[in-house]
Amino acid sequence: MKSRLTILALLFLSISVIDVNAQNLYRSRVTGNWTTPGTWELSTNSGSTWTTSTTTFPTADTAGSVTLRSPNVITIPASNTIRIDQLTVETGSTLSLSANSVLNVVNGSGDDLTALSGSTISGTGTIWGNGAGTVFVIRGGSNVSCPVIIKQATSVYGNTSPFIADFFGSVIIESGAALSTVAGGYSARFYGSLVNNGTLSTGNSSGIIDIAGPSFSNTGTVNAASVNISDTTNVSGAGTWAPSNITILGGGLLKLTSNMSISSTTATDFQINSAGRFDPNNFSLNLGAATSSKSLILVNGSSTGAFGLINTIGTVTIDVRTGAVFDTRVKVVSGITSSYSSTSPFVGLFNNDITVDAGANLRVIAGGYTVEANAAVINNGTISTGNSSGTFRMSGPAITNNGIINAYTFDITANTNLDGSGTWANANLRIIGAVTAKLLSDMKVISSTGTPQDFLLRTGAKLDLNGRKLVIDGTSAAISFAQESTSETFETGMVELKGSTNLNIQTGGIFRPSVRVKSGIVQGSNSSSPFSFTIENSLYVDSGATFRTLAGGYTAILRDSIVNLGTVTTGNNSGIIRYFGNVIINNGLISAYTFQFESVQASLGQVRNVSGTGRFTSPECQVFDGTYLLVSSSHSFSFLNVNTGAALDIGSNTLKMTGAGLPIIMNGGFINTAGTIEYNGTAAQNMVHTGIDYVNLNINNPAGVTVGQNFTIYGLLNVLNGDLKLNGKVIYFASDASLVETPGNTISGTTGYITTTRNIVAPNSQNIAGFGATITTGETLGLTEIRRGHSFYLVSGDTSIRRYYVIRPDNNNGLNATCSFKYDNTELNGNVESQLKMLKSTNVGTSFFVGGLSIVDTINNTVTVNSINDFARHTLGPGAAFAGITVAPGFI
Repeated sequence: MKSRLTILALLFLSISVIDVNAQNLYRSRVTGNWTTPGTWELSTNSGSTWTTSTTTFPTADTAGSVTLRSPNVITIPASNTIRIDQLTVETGSTLSLSANSVLNVVNGSGDDLTALSGSTISGTGTIWGNGAGTVFVIRGGSNVSCPVIIKQATSVYGNTSPFIADFFGSVIIESGAALSTVAGGYSARFYGSLVNNGTLSTGNSSGIIDIAGPSFSNTGTVNAASVNISDTTNVSGAGTWAPSNITILGGGLLKLTSNMSISSTTATDFQINSAGRFDPNNFSLNLGAATSSKSLILVNGSSTGAFGLINTIGTVTIDVRTGAVFDTRVKVVSGITSSYSSTSPFVGLFNNDITVDAGANLRVIAGGYTVEANAAVINNGTISTGNSSGTFRMSGPAITNNGIINAYTFDITANTNLDGSGTWANANLRIIGAVTAKLLSDMKVISSTGTPQDFLLRTGAKLDLNGRKLVIDGTSAAISFAQESTSETFETGMVELKGSTNLNIQTGGIFRPSVRVKSGIVQGSNSSSPFSFTIENSLYVDSGATFRTLAGGYTAILRDSIVNLGTVTTGNNSGIIRYFGNVIINNGLISAYTFQFESVQASLGQVRNVSGTGRFTSPECQVFDGTYLLVSSSHSFSFLNVNTGAALDIGSNTLKMTGAGLPIIMNGGFINTAGTIEYNGTAAQNMVHTGIDYVNLNINNPAGVTVGQNFTIYGLLNVLNGDLKLNGKVIYFASDASLVETPGNTISGTTGYITTTRNIVAPNSQNIAGFGATITTGETLGLTEIRRGHSFYLVSGDTSIRRYYVIRPDNNNGLNATCSFKYDNTELNGNVESQLKMLKSTNVGTSFFVGGLSIVDTINNTVTVNSINDFARHTLGPGAAFAGITVAPGFI
């Protein structure tokens, strides 16, 4: 019981002493050491009277308020720690902290450390902010230059204009501690090195942290409303930056000595003012977060360093204003980074490399803005514009596109290498000025917007395919590839066209690559006078695809080979294709209204080789002076006009003519060593004779072909479909010529005949010249003419068939021959086939008699007679002998 009373008494005494000490006021009396009692005056009655302290000095445990008065210099001796609150350093006074000394400021009543204007706190010792809720008042004009360590939550402000608390020495905010300006528009400025391992903040949105010292290490959190960099400051640390505004002021330099992340969940504007500079110094600035927006603003006269990287994440806006120098590499890691220049002429200049990662988007902000890339660009994601007035301008040396570029307008304004496997889907893709865009890999340009798109080489621009393939795909919407005067697409490489694509090669533009029309319809034109365009290299048209001149009187000049599996044509009957190349492999359709085989002037005899299984259906297909057209495989033409000075050589191939009327005009040379001319139309045709030698002749027209004049056939005349109408003319079969007819398809005509003269020796079932009179005899006939005509004979209402033979051998006696006479069902002329007899006339058809026992074969359409002593004129008719027979009009 006695022990408990003792403890209570001591506790009461202690509380009484503390209460009494709180009423003790101290002020400096003279210059001296803090720990020397005589340095101080003491008041125990709230400052009414003061006496020299002889035994004590002020601490938080012994004093209430403590004041350092002018001109006193109070020194905390080395290695001493003074725990204090409610300390005021007045104007003209100095607090000096010796080495290893500590002014340990704790939270008491009121402000805990106040430095008035004109006061000084200096030395190598340290001030601690070491009480939760501790408040520093550092007025403008004071000089707090000793180190400061914030150990617990501490507030600071300058309570007189300009309301800035200046720290001239180093400041360290320890882990778990916080330094904050007081709410109400107050700021703190740090001239020494600053280390934040805890939290650095402002009391509200009007507060500013101004960093003017040589270094700032942030491993904690900076969530001040605004942070200014006003001098050259090295920034390091992996901490969090969460201010609403970070500003590098004019003359300020933020230089990274480690990576820096501005990645809080709150929106942040990072602005570099005029004469301000950001230097990544080979480190990275990570700007952005998935849940908040960030902005990077470069004001006129600001700049960034070339070594290092800015990574953008999430929603980020980059505003590079006119006059700013943005030399830092940019990498769009994720989300959408919108870029522009908010000042006239509204062109944001990126002077270092740009990389867009897969899934990310670098977008020119909507509103008529332009972003210009002056270094290399690597796109694995998307490069776009906000609307149809945006432009991405490529002025750097290289762009690698492995994603999609769908900026509305993409301009190439410098010598640029183009690489990557991505897609170009711009409404306008332009190469501008005397520059060269060079492919380092295949390039694909597509229409993906549903509206027409243009790929344009402006005046003086050059496109070097460099052996690669440029794919222009107008499957979704039309694409136009256009070249202005003096522009050039180089020779090596290929342009592959798909869908709806227009080629507009204007006068003076040079288009040298080979062209492959993969699908769809490709239209060529020249929108400038004289409205002709030139493809200098080969043209390949795939099956199902079409290459044509645009309707409206345009001319295509083709100077190299054509491989056509599809269609080559013109838009209407005023289109022309002028061909100067050497080889056409046509396995499709060439239906240009006018197709001209031409040669360069003063270069006569140039060979144009046509092969393949296709067709020329051009109404006007001409071979011009100096051109040698070699048809090296069987081919089909509708109309062919071989002009004076030109030559047509069909060799041993088949030339099929399909046009109606006269399908050939031959005013030049014609070379036919063993070839075949085939009339192969569907409307009636007339044979052409001027300048034409018929070695072999095919008739393959159901509407029939009409002979125009007497001619000689040297090989095979093959009637495949339709009739060859003699029209009163004679066809002479040379000694090796022969005739082949098919059922229902024959030589016909009431006037005219076919004839051949052969030396016949003991024929054995010999169908001489294929005329249809098959003779067997052991006798030598000698020189024999066989003539076949297609008139018929009339008598007493009966008629012969529409075929007769005249056989005139030199030896025409005692032949004992057998002859099988061929007929066609179309020639029966009303006769009953089974009743046919061979009729013979020895008086040129004045009268006929049955020439012997006739054996009719209705399956093979023959009438055979044996024991023929001599030949004369023969036909087939009804059984009774005719007397006084008259021949049909026009008989020869």
